[in-house]
Amino acid sequence: MIPWRTSPAGRGSGMDNMKNPEQQGMRISLIGASFFAVLGITFAIWSESQAVLLDGAFNLITAIMVLFAMRITRLLGEPESAKRPAGYVALEPLYILIKGLVLLVLTLFVMASNVIILLGGGNELKLGAITVYIGIAVIGNFIIWYMMHIKQKGSGSPMLQVEKQNWLVNALISSGIGVSFLLVFIFRNGALKSIVPYVDQVVVIVVGLLSLPVPLAAIRDGLKELLLLGVEDSMQNRANDIVEKGLDKIETGKWKLYVLKIGRKYWFTLFLDPAKDAIDKGYTDQLVDKLIPGLQEEFTHCNLDIVITKVDEPGV
Repeated sequence: MIPWRTSPAGRGSGMDNMKNPEQQGMRISLIGASFFAVLGITFAIWSESQAVLLDGAFNLITAIMVLFAMRITRLLGEPESAKRPAGYVALEPLYILIKGLVLLVLTLFVMASNVIILLGGGNELKLGAITVYIGIAVIGNFIIWYMMHIKQKGSGSPMLQVEKQNWLVNALISSGIGVSFLLVFIFRNGALKSIVPYVDQVVVIVVGLLSLPVPLAAIRDGLKELLLLGVEDSMQNRANDIVEKGLDKIETGKWKLYVLKIGRKYWFTLFLDPAKDAIDKGYTDQLVDKLIPGLQEEFTHCNLDIVITKVDEPGV
């Protein structure tokens, strides 16, 4: 088996171009999360609302985690070395995994606490305080979610993708608080006023259940990449199409492609069984020239290894 390794693709200007929108997105998330954490916890104390406390706690965790994320994004730009052949790329899925675990534990803890309060008779809400908070939180969270969407779309950053999902959860939580307020306002003087003390806890539990897929998905994705598992079929198929198109005009014989993703970086290993018995360096250079541009255009940050060996089964 003779390995031929290309130089990493997706370095240089691509990384520099990505760094600005990513760092900008992180700063937006940090400022927004810090503001809404203080606002949410303050109004939670004032209104005695567990739903508002959940919203404030989510934002506090977000602000703390973003500080770590900003440091990680800077480390991702550091060059590889003999001691770190893959650089700091594994920090990205590790961060996503940890954040997913933290959000999952927080959500389950708040839901369990509200079940206890619910069984104990619930609690009354101070509508005036919640009205002010809802007006600020719902609009603010959706604005920041949209800003994160724009920054993530321009950078392709997996970490900004997690932040964007986090702000969507925050927006849904704030909207849930709005629903609880509306129900309390409707029922407080009617025949159903007896259910008013329980509305806040029910909303927290329902919103918590609806939010669970976000941290669970983050845990799944982070763990999958840390365990070096294969990519989704759709991604594998896109890579296969690019390689097949690049090899179309070259006599290559049988081949198969393995794709590995860690954070924002992709490793492609092309196992190739040449159609001719003898090959020279120019042969692999020709392959690299054909394959790297297409792969880099689709996946941005990638490495390609070409391994000359016997391939029993063509394709994947």
